[in-house]
Amino acid sequence: MRREAIYSIYFVILTCFNGCVQPFEVDFPENDRILVISGVLTNADKTHYVNISYTRSLNDDVETPIAIDAEVSVEDEFGNSVSYLKEGNGRFISPVGFKAEIGVKYQLKVLHEGQLFVSSQVELVTPTEIDNLHWGPKDVIDSELEQVVHGAQFFIDSEESQNKYFRYEWEGTHLILPPFAATHEVIERRIVEIDFVPSPCYSTGYSNKLLLATSTGLSQPRVLDVPVHFIAETDSKLRHAYSLLVRQYSLTESAYNYYKQLKDNNESSGSFFDAQQGSIVGNIRNESDPESLVLGYFEVSGETSKRRKFTRGADFMSLIATAPFPFYCGEIIVCDESGECGDITEGGTPADAIENITLGYADYIYQLDTSGMPPTAFIQRRGCTDCSYYASTDTPDFWYE
Repeated sequence: MRREAIYSIYFVILTCFNGCVQPFEVDFPENDRILVISGVLTNADKTHYVNISYTRSLNDDVETPIAIDAEVSVEDEFGNSVSYLKEGNGRFISPVGFKAEIGVKYQLKVLHEGQLFVSSQVELVTPTEIDNLHWGPKDVIDSELEQVVHGAQFFIDSEESQNKYFRYEWEGTHLILPPFAATHEVIERRIVEIDFVPSPCYSTGYSNKLLLATSTGLSQPRVLDVPVHFIAETDSKLRHAYSLLVRQYSLTESAYNYYKQLKDNNESSGSFFDAQQGSIVGNIRNESDPESLVLGYFEVSGETSKRRKFTRGADFMSLIATAPFPFYCGEIIVCDESGECGDITEGGTPADAIENITLGYADYIYQLDTSGMPPTAFIQRRGCTDCSYYASTDTPDFWYE
């Protein structure tokens, strides 16, 4: 493989995982973009994806997206073929109802710019069930802060099985309760009741790292206490309730070794010019031009999942400190023309509230008391009264399961 192609591959890896590096000037020969194809097919009843992209050359001044036009299909060992639909930005999705069957081999086929790219045939093995999803307090070293951080470490235990290799993904949804729930807003200098639901809200985050485990070398045919996700106690996700969904993918040994090499390479902290581990060969080849390089992997894996909700009262209360709300919801000090200053959140007349909200000192009224004379209005900033602009107010179906 040409030297410049190798540099292109590793530049992409370093850019994606290191985020920021010191600039340097090197005169590399002009090189070609390299096609990257990746896809995952499982037994789960869901949409499956194939992603197609290109590596970016060191000589590219700007990152210009390349339109991907391709025919994508998955074929089983009996010759049955299913075409994927183009979603955009190099992503292709499976039709509704298509999923892999246990014991059957599958092969990915991609026709792109007149060339045929195919994967090895991969058999779907019987999925391994998740036995337990649990957590415990833990101190970890934060590499960015360069200090020890206390928080909640979430773990997975699998059931016993003949499978030895696993990959994990997680989705975490946390409850958001603003300190003050908005009740009224000011429109055209009039106080009106809000016509939307300001809280509670729910926000979901997703895993973005390779999470792997193997039972190879263990005394029993299962993996225990696999760390899949850590949340620092300073993170507001643990203030009230947190629902964690973990997906476990049972891999072939070949897939595990591919991901392990990719993970080791991406997490390397060495210099750009240190000895590299070489190109990581996947299971996809260019059948039209066997000498050309193509990157990526087509994974066929048995998928299982488990969800559990953790709450402050039942789980975190005595072991994890309560993080502050991510917005400052204290005093709003405003000074008048005479230089006299005061906290406008403590309650003023409706006319005061209209004026302060119109001037932009606050956003919503969270309490309007009309029982006294004069009436009193309490106001606060948007982040403290309305979470709907940065999270969803739709309660997830799983929240009360």
